Amino acid sequence: MDNNLVWRILFRLLIAIAATATGLANAQTTTSYPVSATCSGSGQLCNNIATIPITTTGLLQAQFVGGGSLCSNVRIHFLVDGTEVAVTGFVGASASTAVSNLGPVSSGAHILGLQAEGQVGGCNAGTLGSWAGTAQVTTAAAVAFGQPVPTLSEWGVIVLLLSLGIAGALHARRYDN
Repeated sequence: MDNNLVWRILFRLLIAIAATATGLANAQTTTSYPVSATCSGSGQLCNNIATIPITTTGLLQAQFVGGGSLCSNVRIHFLVDGTEVAVTGFVGASASTAVSNLGPVSSGAHILGLQAEGQVGGCNAGTLGSWAGTAQVTTAAAVAFGQPVPTLSEWGVIVLLLSLGIAGALHARRYDN
C-alpha cells in the first residue's frame, strides 16, 4: 500500500474523530413557571399581567399550558419588558399553545409578561374573571467560565492513540528501508 495513501486515510480518520467525538455543553434551559391573574376590569383582555423575571444571553421562547381549572378558552399576549411581542391562539384547560419565539433579546435580565384574553364560552359570558396555567420558558444561560472546551470521549482517545500508533509504525518502517 502506498504510504501517501495511508497518511491521507489516517488524516481523514483523525478529522472524523475530532468532528464526532468532541462534546460541547448545551446552555439552553427550559423552566416551568406557574402563572395566574384575577382580572378586575370588564371585557375579555385581563387588566392584570402575570410577570416572570428571566435572564438570558439572547434566546427567549415561551409556551403557555392552560390550567386544568380554566373554564373558558384564553389566548396569551407575551410582553418582554412591557412591550407586546407575540399573541398565541386560543387554548382551553390543559391545552398548550405553540412555542412563541420572543427574541432574540439583549443579553441580561428581562421581565416576561403574560396577559390573557378570554373568549366567550364556558363560564365566560363576556368578561374574563381570572385565568391560570403554566408558562414554559426557554432561555440561553450564560456560560460562567467562558466557552466550553472541546474534549474527546473515551473511545475517541482510544481510536486516536491507535491511529497515532499505526502512523508511527508506518513512519518508522519507511525510514528503516
